[in-house]
Amino acid sequence: MEVNGLGSLAFTNYANDLYINEETNFKQKLEAAKKLEDDNGLKEACTEMESYFINYLFKVMRGTVNREGSFIKPSMATETYEDMMYEEVSKVYARAGGIGLSGMLYKQMSAELAAVDLKA
Repeated sequence: MEVNGLGSLAFTNYANDLYINEETNFKQKLEAAKKLEDDNGLKEACTEMESYFINYLFKVMRGTVNREGSFIKPSMATETYEDMMYEEVSKVYARAGGIGLSGMLYKQMSAELAAVDLKA
């Protein structure tokens, strides 16, 4: 009996759920930082957003690589490992200063929060 398609379908659903959960977690952290006027929470949320962006860049770049004839044959296990590796590397990059996106986000969002507080 052939069941090859089931694993990839289940993994795709898991990946979609994971993305939705990551997006929800970011939104929750951002809202909590706004409510509590938590400067560190806002910085953490901005760093997390930069991490997601860097991870997305890795995924797009990986899609441009021609893997035909490569030493390691692409498989579901290889993709899973690379996804997890890129996710962790993107977190480390973002925490170490990243590409500057978190700083720009923080500056913009903290200015907007200050403007909202002045109007209230």
